[in-house]
Amino acid sequence: MPKFFPVLLPALLLAVSGCAATKRAHVSTALQDAGMTEADARCLAKPLVRDLNTSQLKTLKRISVLAKSESGGMSEEQLMATLHENLDPQTVEAVIGAVSECFMGG
Repeated sequence: MPKFFPVLLPALLLAVSGCAATKRAHVSTALQDAGMTEADARCLAKPLVRDLNTSQLKTLKRISVLAKSESGGMSEEQLMATLHENLDPQTVEAVIGAVSECFMGG
């Protein structure tokens, strides 16, 4: 084993944990920008970051911006159509799981 390995491993673990924390903070901020309370956004950010990749998180943000930019808001039908067109099953499952975890005790 290389001599630097005992120093490198903790540094890598620290870097990875810092990346997750930063990503969680970005997701939480995006959720707050979409109108959620800070507590709800922080709660949802943790499972979303855990369960979704960066591309899936960006898709959720894009849909949020689109829904927010529609004058007068989107109708329920429009929102459901947009979600259906843009979200893969894993993302839908992760969002439902996050909502369940944060708001339904599940």
